[in-house]
Amino acid sequence: MQSSTTSNLWQTAYGQLDEKERDILSTEQAPTDWSDCGNHPQSNVLIDKVILLTEKQYEEYQQKDGKLRQSCQKIINAPLSFKDIVSAVAAAAPTHLAATAWTIVSLGLTIAQNHNDRRDALFESSEYLADVLTQCAFIEENFYIHGNSRTKNNVGTATVKVRKYIGRKLLDCVAALTEHPLKVFQDSVETERKSLREWIEIGEYLNHREEAEKRLCNIDQLAESMKELIQQFNLVNLYVADGAFYDSYVNEHEDFCLPDTRTKLLSEVSQHRQLVSGVLNAINNDPHISSKYLSEQFDKFLLQPLLKLHLNPPSTTVFVVDALDECDRQDDMRVILHLLPQLQKSMSLRVRIFLTSRPELPIRLGFKKHQDHRDLVLHELPRSVIEHDIRLFFRDRLARIRDEDDFLSSIHWPGEENIEKLLRMCVPLFIFAATLCHFIGDQKRSPQKRLATVLQSHTATSASQMKSVYEPVLKQILSPEDENESRGLEKEFCDIVGVIVLLASPLPINALGQLLLLPNEDIGFLLNQLHSVLSVPQNTEIPVRILHLSFRDYLVNTTSTFHVDEKTTHAKIASRCLRVMENSLKHNICGLASYGTQRMDIDSQVIKQHISPAVEYSCRYWVYHLQQSKGHILESKVLSFLKQHFLHWLEALSLIGIISEAVGIIDTLNSGIWRSIGNELSHLLNDARRFILKNVYIASLAPLQLYCSGLIFSPMQSTFRKMFSDSIPEQFRILPQVENIWSPGLQTLEGHAGSVGSVTFSPDGQILASASSDSTIKLWNTKTSSELQTLIGHAGWIRSVTFSPDGQILASASDDSTVKLWDAKTGSVLQTFEGHAGSVGYVAFSPNGQILASAFSDSTIKLWNTKTNSEVQALKGHTGWIRSVAFSPDEQTLASASDDSTIKLWDAKSNSGQQMPTLRGYASSVCSVAFSPDGQILASTFDDSTIKLWDAKTGSELQTPIGHTDAEEHTTTTKPASIPQFHYDYDRTSSNINAQISVSNNWVVLAGENLLWLPPEHRQFTTSAIKDTTITLGYSDGRISIIGFRTM
Repeated sequence: MQSSTTSNLWQTAYGQLDEKERDILSTEQAPTDWSDCGNHPQSNVLIDKVILLTEKQYEEYQQKDGKLRQSCQKIINAPLSFKDIVSAVAAAAPTHLAATAWTIVSLGLTIAQNHNDRRDALFESSEYLADVLTQCAFIEENFYIHGNSRTKNNVGTATVKVRKYIGRKLLDCVAALTEHPLKVFQDSVETERKSLREWIEIGEYLNHREEAEKRLCNIDQLAESMKELIQQFNLVNLYVADGAFYDSYVNEHEDFCLPDTRTKLLSEVSQHRQLVSGVLNAINNDPHISSKYLSEQFDKFLLQPLLKLHLNPPSTTVFVVDALDECDRQDDMRVILHLLPQLQKSMSLRVRIFLTSRPELPIRLGFKKHQDHRDLVLHELPRSVIEHDIRLFFRDRLARIRDEDDFLSSIHWPGEENIEKLLRMCVPLFIFAATLCHFIGDQKRSPQKRLATVLQSHTATSASQMKSVYEPVLKQILSPEDENESRGLEKEFCDIVGVIVLLASPLPINALGQLLLLPNEDIGFLLNQLHSVLSVPQNTEIPVRILHLSFRDYLVNTTSTFHVDEKTTHAKIASRCLRVMENSLKHNICGLASYGTQRMDIDSQVIKQHISPAVEYSCRYWVYHLQQSKGHILESKVLSFLKQHFLHWLEALSLIGIISEAVGIIDTLNSGIWRSIGNELSHLLNDARRFILKNVYIASLAPLQLYCSGLIFSPMQSTFRKMFSDSIPEQFRILPQVENIWSPGLQTLEGHAGSVGSVTFSPDGQILASASSDSTIKLWNTKTSSELQTLIGHAGWIRSVTFSPDGQILASASDDSTVKLWDAKTGSVLQTFEGHAGSVGYVAFSPNGQILASAFSDSTIKLWNTKTNSEVQALKGHTGWIRSVAFSPDEQTLASASDDSTIKLWDAKSNSGQQMPTLRGYASSVCSVAFSPDGQILASTFDDSTIKLWDAKTGSELQTPIGHTDAEEHTTTTKPASIPQFHYDYDRTSSNINAQISVSNNWVVLAGENLLWLPPEHRQFTTSAIKDTTITLGYSDGRISIIGFRTM
């Protein structure tokens, strides 16, 4: 064993002696009989000599003195057991102090042979010294050189002290060995030796503790592994949100997520424990977050948790987004491109994004808004670069195919010449190269023959690239020798593959069989031959998809026998969707026990059991295919379906979580699919639209309420009320009196937690913004009536919201003294303007959208530049709250209305803040102002219910005030003549409450079951009375609703 210490402790002890002591020890000679070993004998020779002398005397005293025999045994055991360590440590000491010590031990044993009178003392001293020397050597090697780092220095210091005292006592031994026995220095050394033992004990304690900590750590790791295993098991079995879909390499928008995918995704989130709480809070705070805008989901699920993540040091994460152009909606592309750069806000993650896409217009425009990116357009690369990359691809893939074939492995296949031919066929499209390799490598035929087929069909014209790639593949597979069989295969191909390439969303083989009325085996047999162009999973429940959109492009554009006629095929799909729904849809399709059962309480497996993928697809996309067919289906088929299954169809949409799409589907039906539409279908579609708008909210919560609340509160003359009156549950004995026809009110949007003080439409009418005292803004889809997202950022009542003229920006004013600009698409805050000294109650854009005016309680109007996000000027002159501001159409003038009973006109163009004429003439507060479209007239309203018109140029009053009475101002409904007036009190609770009937949380409850949901216009009753199984509700406008029930 070789010592690894860099500073020998013998050397250190020797260095702590004074110079005179070092001289004596360094000049002392060994006995003459060891002269052959040199002036300073090697430690191995000395130790061997000690052992030899001791063994000799051990034999001599074996039969005589037990005490001496025991001492001899100890002297032998010590150096013999640790001879290698002792020799290594002693040899590393250039001072020979260690060798001198062992010399003294040896001399003592030699003298003991000849001096019987001192034999006992010499043996005990030699035993002690040998023991100390051996122990110190062992300690140095195991507790100093290789010991615990925290006690190393202390062990070394103690060892040096022991050896220093040994050195000093050796001086006496050298001077007069026989006069002063070695026993004399034992007391001196023992003190330091005790200190050394203490440090050794500490070191051993620390070593034991570290070993125990290691074992505990191993136990913790085992426990953590078991915990992770349990977590993975739980993750695999987690409930998947209804309506969720997953984009993957297997399928676009599939409704089945592989267990490994879910486990990996959720495990990656859980690896960063700081992310978990943020994700859980987002779900707990808004259970409907999955139906909100992508921007809100992105912010709550990803961005906010990442911003709260703290990693030291920060790590780098790469997000890969492949084929962004294949998003269904262009708006989604824009939103994604807007949101992803926000990930760079994270201080703990250095985010890099790798994105691939076709250069579609939304993609190009999206990247123009983000300068911090590097792009690479493949078709714009030098041809030599593209050729180089595709060449490498061919060499690699064809080499793999060759290595899997014994015959090809023995020849030089495919050869550089053939690779160059393939290269010329494919450049610049990598997808063609990949498709060819799929085809050539299909093991059903010889790769050599398939390569030859591809090369022989090649034409040099770039216009025929798709044909030269796909047609050889299809002909090779679908052209058997028998002509009749060939025609049959071509028809089967168009019937099956033609449908697959035109589906709005991919379907699995099982669903294709149900939709096409073909056995799964027939479909699977054909598709198994098409792996070169289709992804055909072995699992028949995983959707079949095309490998690339170019295959669909080829089929619909080719003039070959593989041509797919889009209109005809879409009509075929639409017709089969109608047939599937007619055969499957029915009242209460899932067999729910109660009409009040809420969708969130229905097991998703129950829904999937009763609504197959084919039925779900048909419900969602039948009108899409009808539209694409350009009216190839008679409207009489649609009319017949709606008459029989309209409510059943809505019920199915509600159960699968897409009832909000129903309005858009009906609008598509009513928007010119046919050149002309019959009166009966037109009337039916109009009634269907009103029915959906009125009931979409409750249908999304409790689907079966379509047959209760939906029908019961529809107008008496509603087509669908009369058509489906038999579907009203038998529990209802007396129905409430309702209006005869649909009222002007389309629907009521619910969601705010406070008063709504401002609403505004986007310029295109697609979005409605509402602002509330709950400090939030909600955006609503005006077609589907669904909530798009909630904008959160203000800290007070939001008094006003307005869209910019181009609809891209939403401005809001709040009691928190700020004005905010929001991106109307993504919902992100673009800018916050601060400067008002009080609440801000009104905002207005200039006609060009570049200037925003804001005003309210501080009597000041501020103008902001929306391009530079800076304040332009502050207009002061009013002495009261400013209630309204408006720009003239030519942007030259700004009008303002105030509580100080004045209307002021301002020069809005010169930035001078100059006041134009002040309009006076009334003592009331001015509530609002507005310019006529030509800018010639200014209208104003006052809090005494009058309106005045003014000449906008001269400021003169044009007309006598137009008046409104208080009664007219507050009238919101007309009392129906058929409903009698009655006296009522304002106590909404009645003492005559039947235990069987009650009203709770907008529901009429019968025998503990939520049976009837009350629409908003039927909730604000001022009194109620219950008698037996009848409930009567009275309203402030004179209406009375009587509802009777049957006990079942």
